[in-house]
Amino acid sequence: MYKFLLFLLLLFCLSGFSQNKQPKYRKFTLPENITQKDYIPNLILVKIRNREETVYSTKSKPKTESEPAARIRLFVKSVKLKTVKQKFPQKPFNEKYPSVSREKTNTIGLDRIYEVRYEGNGKIEDVINDLLKDEAVEYAEPSYLYHQFYQPNDPDFQNIQSYLMQVRAIQAWDLIKSAPNVVIGIVDSGSDLDHPDLAPNIYVNTKDPVNGIDDDNNGYVDDYRGIDLVGTSGNNIMVDNDPNVKNDTTDHGVHVSGLASAVSDNGVGVASIAGKAKLLIVKVAADDDGSTIYQGYDGIKYAADNGAQIINCSWGGESGGNYGKDIINYVTRVKDCLVVAAAGNSDFAGSTSTPKPDFPAAYPGVICVANVDATDAKSRSSNFGSYVSIAAPGVNIFSTGYNGYKFLSGTSMSTPIVSSAAALLKAYFPQLSMKEIGERLIATSDDIDAKNPLYAGLLGKGRLNVYRALTELPVSVRSEKITINDKGGGSIPSGDTVDVYFDLRNTLAPAQNVEVSLSTSSPNVAVLTTSKKAGNFNTGEIKTQFGPFKVYVKPLTPDNTDILFRLNFKGDNYSDYQAITITVALDYLNHRVNHIATTMTSNGRVGYSSPSETNGVGFNYKSKQLLYEGSLMIGNSSTRVSSNTRSDDSGPDDHFKKQERASQKINTIGDFDGRSAFDDSGNPNPLNVFVKYRQLAFVRNIRSSDTAKYIIAEYKVLNRSNAVLNNIYVGLFTDWDIDAASNNVTDFDPITKTAYAYSKNPKAPYAGVKLLTEGSPLYFPISSGVANNPYSDEKLTVQEKFQMLSGGVMGGLGVNSKTGLDIMYVTGAGPFNIAPDDSIRVSFALIGGDNLPDLQASAQNAQERYDIILAAEPVVIVADSVQLWSYQEQNSGAAKLRFSIPERDEVSITLYSLSGQRVKTITKGRNYSKGLHELDLNLDDTVPGIYLCRLRYKGVVKAIKIGSFR
Repeated sequence: MYKFLLFLLLLFCLSGFSQNKQPKYRKFTLPENITQKDYIPNLILVKIRNREETVYSTKSKPKTESEPAARIRLFVKSVKLKTVKQKFPQKPFNEKYPSVSREKTNTIGLDRIYEVRYEGNGKIEDVINDLLKDEAVEYAEPSYLYHQFYQPNDPDFQNIQSYLMQVRAIQAWDLIKSAPNVVIGIVDSGSDLDHPDLAPNIYVNTKDPVNGIDDDNNGYVDDYRGIDLVGTSGNNIMVDNDPNVKNDTTDHGVHVSGLASAVSDNGVGVASIAGKAKLLIVKVAADDDGSTIYQGYDGIKYAADNGAQIINCSWGGESGGNYGKDIINYVTRVKDCLVVAAAGNSDFAGSTSTPKPDFPAAYPGVICVANVDATDAKSRSSNFGSYVSIAAPGVNIFSTGYNGYKFLSGTSMSTPIVSSAAALLKAYFPQLSMKEIGERLIATSDDIDAKNPLYAGLLGKGRLNVYRALTELPVSVRSEKITINDKGGGSIPSGDTVDVYFDLRNTLAPAQNVEVSLSTSSPNVAVLTTSKKAGNFNTGEIKTQFGPFKVYVKPLTPDNTDILFRLNFKGDNYSDYQAITITVALDYLNHRVNHIATTMTSNGRVGYSSPSETNGVGFNYKSKQLLYEGSLMIGNSSTRVSSNTRSDDSGPDDHFKKQERASQKINTIGDFDGRSAFDDSGNPNPLNVFVKYRQLAFVRNIRSSDTAKYIIAEYKVLNRSNAVLNNIYVGLFTDWDIDAASNNVTDFDPITKTAYAYSKNPKAPYAGVKLLTEGSPLYFPISSGVANNPYSDEKLTVQEKFQMLSGGVMGGLGVNSKTGLDIMYVTGAGPFNIAPDDSIRVSFALIGGDNLPDLQASAQNAQERYDIILAAEPVVIVADSVQLWSYQEQNSGAAKLRFSIPERDEVSITLYSLSGQRVKTITKGRNYSKGLHELDLNLDDTVPGIYLCRLRYKGVVKAIKIGSFR
């Protein structure tokens, strides 16, 4: 009996075990040591059980063969499914091949395996466990990745090219080895088209064979294997079709070419990430000078227009204007190219003070690359900043050189490594846009902030990781535009609380429940609104004007202070940040009105607030940058000149000090109306002048619908000393660099009182400065290329500056030169005598034009506009009498005008015909003191007859008739 009861108990236990051997819910976990890099993200392989073998307890039995896909969609709750696709659909029975019968293939059940793809950042384990809740699912698992352990046979790969291991190129090659159908534009000093490690990868333009004809009608003859946009010398730019470097001193572009796409697996030299990507060689340096980029932006456009998908720019400079910005916008937005540019090597001291950004790297839309060493530490010389996108190795990098190979270091080397990775990624994901390719490279880079604590957030998102870029699908929410509302007319002054808005775009995978926060460690500002909820972002979605985030700029914040902010993003299974720099307490305002873009300053400069083309946009006409320097000069002797113009090796003078910050006035006569004020307190020997500065820009000309092609710069100079300032000259110094700076010409048009500059290149625009106010005009051109002139030694002393101010109207420069010169000139007026507390007004029009007649027409339009502005100024009527009369001297017969005014103010005297037509201006906008004044009246240039002389003073008008008889 005991044995029988024991048997029954055992049988009962076994029966219970049998009934529960298949748990109701199964749980999946990834195997040990398996991470995201070991499977294809967002893809699951699911096998459905055989219909007859499945016991369904919670769902009804499938009724059709298509129902498994519907069941899969029903059970997945944590993510959004994209596709559910049967991996091996059952083929109909074929009588011709009976050995492959339907019954035999069905025994394994391959036809019951489905490939499931989903969106977002949901954990793959969670999605699999959703699926396993359905008893109809036999298994669900990731699509695991396996490795071939491929390595190219290039002899220098293993021994010297360790950077390829650092960026995980070897693992990437197990997925895709090369990018033979992707074109990288190498805009540089040229290349070596016959180098054995480059020649097979040189892009060939089969549409334009070498036959002396522009077969593809792109404006360049026989650009079969690239183009040279400069030629032999930068002093005489000549386009040709030979982009080869001529010696090893100019082979920067050869080294860059090899890093972008040296031929891999050819048993020769070095390997590259992209392996067999094509290289479109665009030479933008001279044969005799590989270090100077003459036609960089033209080269970028050429590359985009002629087949490049990626454009590598291992060069740059601090001169960032609208022309370069427009080129970048064109190639990235219109042509869908990815521009990859070097951050620069200006941080020679390895400091923590952020260097000035280099362009084109700092333009929005460009992938800016910093340089790290083999340990992921910032290279000592590499630039850094919030504008940097990504970092890559760039120290002692081995690559192709002229007739061989060589080591080089710098961001120039880091950049083509990223370009090469972009090419491989584009080949693997041909359906992605180039913007998506760039964002994917950035978002999947490895965080190296811990290795660079002094530069956290300033070396981009991280160091390039090619394998992660190929295998991960990240979210990439980024700010594309910042809008700031302030009380300072755009200057974001200290003491102000401003509203900051961001335009946010998600380029890659969808993101859910995103919260955006703003922070900074700067002691100069306080973030008052720290976070806001942004909700969900679909792929490609843009949220405009997201905010506001209120930011308080503390009092006493220094001018032009760069504030580094951290814009943090946090969502479901997503965390990221973006470093952003905002400059506060600006002493300048950039503005663009139609064809003209320039900068209003607080110190009298035009185009840039600071020297060396910084803090401003220069003077752009139709997106071409024309101006290197525009500065004010006021003086009355060879020992007394106040200016902020270049001087000697120590830099420019900085005599003018801000008294009223530049700000924009709203609802005035101009489409842009900027105001500021300054004095010359920075001069050890000051004139004691106070200057009110106004800058105006207009959409249209005053009497036509034509676009206005000028801006007006007005200086009202007040004498704050206790003595009369005699012999005062006021001038505007301008250094124009039109097209190639060394190919320029300058001359003076006496009819319109306009000094102008142009290039020997007939396609280049014109630029000019016209005197708008009365006074004896002056024009003094100089050049370092001309002997025995003030700038022949490339320095300007106080004595030389006064020589330029007081020299009258000189002849032009470069007109008879075959190649032109690097020219600059002073335009202005004088001499003036300014009584204590009196002022004079000197105004200029800065003009852009397509040619000289176009420039002259704009000069006349500017004069007409300015005359109307003066006539429309508010006036105060005074009760005291105003007198005006004329007489002729008995001996000489010279005509004289006399007038008397009761208070100091501006006086305008104009000569009209009796029919009311203006004949000439005798004086305009000049400030006269109280009392009697006498003027010479020169009528030699008038037709004999009777004229009306009209004086205007504070709204009072006096007129007399005078005769002109010769």
